[in-house]
Amino acid sequence: MATDVTRLSFDRARAYRGVVLQQGRVSLEAEANEQRTIDTEEQRAQVIDIVGPTGTPDDGYAVSAGTGFELTIGPGTMYVGGWRVELDEKVGDYHQPDWLDRGRGWRETGREHVALVVQETDVTAVEDPALHEVALGGPDGAGRTRLLQRIVRTETDASTCAGAMAADRRRWLRQGLRHDPETAALLSDSRLLVTWDAEPVPPNPCEPTSTGGYLGAENQLLRVQLTRVGRDGRFDLLWGYDDASFLYRVTPDAGANPVLTLDRSPVDDFHRPRAGQAVQVLRATAQLESTDGKVEGYVAALGGEVGVLTAPYDPDLKTVTFPAPLPADYTDPDETPQLYLRVWEEQITGAEPGQPIALGTTGVQVTITANAGGELHLDDFWCIGVRPSTPTAVYPARLLRTPQPPDGPRQWVAPLAVIEWRGRNELDVLEDCRNPFQPLTELDDSGCCTIEVRPSHAADGTLQARIDRAVAGRRVDERGDRVTVCFAPGRYELQRPLILTERHSNLTLRNGNEAAVLTVREGREEAFGHGMVILADADNVTIAGLEFELPQIPAVLARVSGTTGGVLDREAVRGINAEQANRWVSIGVRTINCAVLAVRDCLFRFTVGPQQTDREDAQTMPRNVFGVGVFSAGGAWGFELTDNRFLHDPTVPLAEEGPFHLLVGYLLTQTALSRSKGSVSLGAARLPGILDDAIIAGNEFRGLSAAVAVAADIGDLRIWDNVVRDCYGGLWLLDAAALVSDDRRLSAAGGIAQLSAPTSDAVLVRLLVLGMVYPLPSFAETPSRGVVSAEGETLAQLRKASAERDRLIADRFEARLGKDDGVTVTMVAGRHTAPSKQLLAAYRGLTELNRLDPRLAARDASVDAPSGSIAVQRNTIDCATADDDGRTGFALLLTTTPTEEGGAAVTATGNRFASRSTFLTAAVSGAGAASVTGNVVVGARGERQIGLAVLATTSAAVTGNVVIGRAVLPARNLPAPFESWNPFNEITL
Repeated sequence: MATDVTRLSFDRARAYRGVVLQQGRVSLEAEANEQRTIDTEEQRAQVIDIVGPTGTPDDGYAVSAGTGFELTIGPGTMYVGGWRVELDEKVGDYHQPDWLDRGRGWRETGREHVALVVQETDVTAVEDPALHEVALGGPDGAGRTRLLQRIVRTETDASTCAGAMAADRRRWLRQGLRHDPETAALLSDSRLLVTWDAEPVPPNPCEPTSTGGYLGAENQLLRVQLTRVGRDGRFDLLWGYDDASFLYRVTPDAGANPVLTLDRSPVDDFHRPRAGQAVQVLRATAQLESTDGKVEGYVAALGGEVGVLTAPYDPDLKTVTFPAPLPADYTDPDETPQLYLRVWEEQITGAEPGQPIALGTTGVQVTITANAGGELHLDDFWCIGVRPSTPTAVYPARLLRTPQPPDGPRQWVAPLAVIEWRGRNELDVLEDCRNPFQPLTELDDSGCCTIEVRPSHAADGTLQARIDRAVAGRRVDERGDRVTVCFAPGRYELQRPLILTERHSNLTLRNGNEAAVLTVREGREEAFGHGMVILADADNVTIAGLEFELPQIPAVLARVSGTTGGVLDREAVRGINAEQANRWVSIGVRTINCAVLAVRDCLFRFTVGPQQTDREDAQTMPRNVFGVGVFSAGGAWGFELTDNRFLHDPTVPLAEEGPFHLLVGYLLTQTALSRSKGSVSLGAARLPGILDDAIIAGNEFRGLSAAVAVAADIGDLRIWDNVVRDCYGGLWLLDAAALVSDDRRLSAAGGIAQLSAPTSDAVLVRLLVLGMVYPLPSFAETPSRGVVSAEGETLAQLRKASAERDRLIADRFEARLGKDDGVTVTMVAGRHTAPSKQLLAAYRGLTELNRLDPRLAARDASVDAPSGSIAVQRNTIDCATADDDGRTGFALLLTTTPTEEGGAAVTATGNRFASRSTFLTAAVSGAGAASVTGNVVVGARGERQIGLAVLATTSAAVTGNVVIGRAVLPARNLPAPFESWNPFNEITL
């Protein structure tokens, strides 16, 4: 740590940018050293500005369990205090190449804080023989500087990084160090002031001149170093000439007071160790490897065993006798591969802080103190330049004016993790304290990352904590304070779902430049019954570019009972419990009351069997699977589902009584809520589903039961440019009020009411029932907004008010619409039609909950049902399955409810709707105004199969459509042949 230099001239306050050499002048090593320091300090400041105090760009220095209670530190890069350090391969903390004198083993203590401490040191040719130039004939050349990196483990009671760092800061204060969070530096509280043994006095012509100051005859750099700090505040120090740079490799004998053989002779007689002179025996602290892995030298430790020689150096044997026994690990070659001897001038023991200490006969004295409230720090050192030509000056001059901090050792710290041991070889990372960042070259035009997370954070269970820490301390109502979490490429094997609540609002979760795959760690599946990512009251959140491998989880759903006075009778309750029984669930993203949620460019992969099962076998597994890519409850205001892919391989033929798989890309329904936490008692409370100001565009749905299924209050909705292939059903959009209306006139026109009835399809009914009864996560089971409820007389009043409202609207609606066309329809039964009586009872009981309408309930008028426009444009929907009968459901089922103002405006333009339904391919019903133009509708041929139905609209325009199958279109109040819209469309039966 000591080098033979003349002075340390760098002073940050002078703000020098460089050293300028001048012609004809002597070049000083101090100037070259100052230039080096200017450069490195400027570089450190820049790195701190860019990276911050600490950070890793490549998941470096990850903490994991080793053998026994040893820690393993992963390879990679870490920036600490502006310095860049790296590990080429993983390192165990018991065998650290930069901390050979640490000692071996660690007693397991339960919970620990793991940190990286970086210390700056100098290296000379004595320590690294490769630096010695033999052509010089003996003298060495320049030394080197090096960073020692050490993994430090500290017992802690804290479970978080902030708590562990707070405890460490208190510990460092007791050791004389203060942590600077802005630079990651550990700053010493020790201070030194230089004074003179005899102060200069004014000249007196009658007396000899007394100048005071430095009395030596040589230009010197004096070094002062603390070697012991006692609990009483007293301390020991060493001081020496030539920056105490005379260091020797030594070999001890086996004696009690060992004889140390020096590797070379001192340079001259003056530098030979003499009796009464202080020396220090140092262990090797770090190994110096060449590129091929060969250890060629060792760095000497800063501190060691101090002794005062009782006999001088023996020039014949090149030996000195150390005056005291050395500790056993000093002489054990396995523990200490190399010993060193540093030669000082004098040891001073038992000194008191604040008292001047004379440095021999140099005329220099030093006063050592600690900052107010601080302690002295062991091994601190100062370098004092003195010159006989200017005896009352020192370098740097500030040492004479105010107490100065030490010149070294300089240290920086980067917290790595808080861990807790579960046993030998097993630990939990309670929190990962590293700060990842994304290299500038990996940033894209989607914006900079606030933090970057990596697959290792999912593996060690710290992914949630990292996201929580990134959003901490913000105002959630400040949309400009957005946090972007970037997922580095790789597989994220989640141990628990990611949970985003109100404090996570204004957040983006997105991938980097390559695929980031979210999956579930084997054995942890039971934690994911509500989804892989769960959002509750989290607004303005974006999930982009992630891949979801949906797991298979056995649903643990409590048996349902009906609430006294509620809408569910016994048959409905039995139907709900039967539908929930033996059910497996698979959910990607679960949302509850989220505004401005965007899911973009994501991939959702569905399965119907265990992850280890191959494709063909998986689909014949006896599992009734309920799988949803994005499953919403409550309000979905400003929702955006764009450019995603929802994929499942088309199902193989199933037996008539085989498993019933229900897979849907996006699902939103009302949610039946329990009035008590102790049991699932349904029938008197609900969380209305609301979809407003929403866009579903550019998505691909393949191999599912349905692409989109919505049974909610629908406001403004745009569904554009989606592709649906190999799915049983396409777009199923049902206004909640239409599901419960008692007035058939509001469902459809007279005799064709069944066209818009969802009860005609068991797949749709099952989806809606499961969606309505599926419980909310425990932390969100009492939503903060939107809940409506009623019991007893209130429910009866609501039923009456609802029926009266429907009658009034229907009267006005029918007056505008006129009489129905008298067309009747006979449905063709198929495998997927005709739900069971129990299932229908469950469905009808649950849809009855829509009578709890916030527009009618006096208790809660906080939720306004939206009204607006629905645009379905440029979608390609080809429904097909691999079932033996090949039948499918509706390609489009869009049912809204007329209002006193007329109802929603519906536009269906430029779409392709194709299905193998024996009943109906595409239907629009109940719109206040409908424009159905330019669509291609491919249904089954024949009089009994309907290709396109436009029903119960106040006003409509149906033109330019190509329809295969029967068309049921609104009548027009015009003479033949224009009394219907048929002439304006191409219809092929």
